[in-house]
Amino acid sequence: PLITECASIESTIKMLQGEGFDDITVTELGADPAKKCPVFNFLKLPEKAAAGGYKIKDLLGDKFVPVRDDSWKMMRFVNVSESIYKAPFIINMPTVKNHSTVDLTCSLKNNMGPIDFASRMEMHRQHKQPIEKEAREEEEKVCVPEIAHAINPDLTIIDARQVMGGHHNNWRAG
Repeated sequence: PLITECASIESTIKMLQGEGFDDITVTELGADPAKKCPVFNFLKLPEKAAAGGYKIKDLLGDKFVPVRDDSWKMMRFVNVSESIYKAPFIINMPTVKNHSTVDLTCSLKNNMGPIDFASRMEMHRQHKQPIEKEAREEEEKVCVPEIAHAINPDLTIIDARQVMGGHHNNWRAG
């Protein structure tokens, strides 16, 4: 799978609701401001959320909060979605992912959605001078965990039903 199975999301929500949690929001970063979040529509989450007593939120257009940490070696800042930054508890539910330079990112790549474009570009432009490909790849291997640290989920549940190959794993609806 290229996206987390809806049944996994829904069973986690039902478990949380059974434990008394009643303010649950599922977030995703939509790709096109003119459309409603395509992932939500693909999973039919608007209808399921209404019936299941939870909310959905497209992070596209959300405000961002700058996060900095003196222990980071590469990232000067990471701008995190305000909705994610202010969330009292974050559950990250990614599928297993890989990346052309960082290799297996597992749950870390899923943290790219709640950051802004400037932070993504900061990750790719760490060096002011052109450097060799291997050195750039090593720098990116440090940046991805630093971005994940800025979001810092409380719990990560990995959908590892299928390990995928290829350069980038993008879902396709239809």
